[in-house]
Amino acid sequence: MPSAIASSSVAPLAKFSVGFSLVYHYIGAVRHVVWDKTAKGFTNQMMLHSSYALIGASTAIALGLSMYSLPPNKDANKK
Repeated sequence: MPSAIASSSVAPLAKFSVGFSLVYHYIGAVRHVVWDKTAKGFTNQMMLHSSYALIGASTAIALGLSMYSLPPNKDANKK
């Protein structure tokens, strides 16, 4: 099943949707740790700006990840 998705035209969209979710939540968790440890940027205006930055960075990173493919495993092709 995964090989069927990987060889279809849906693969970049599937990789983007998974990648965006993972990156968004990871960067959001880092943002909260910074807030918890330093209490800096904890105004409504700064939260709004950091939310826009979070969405933008997550989108850019997820797009990059969705366009990348690992090279095929040489051992798997010998079977």
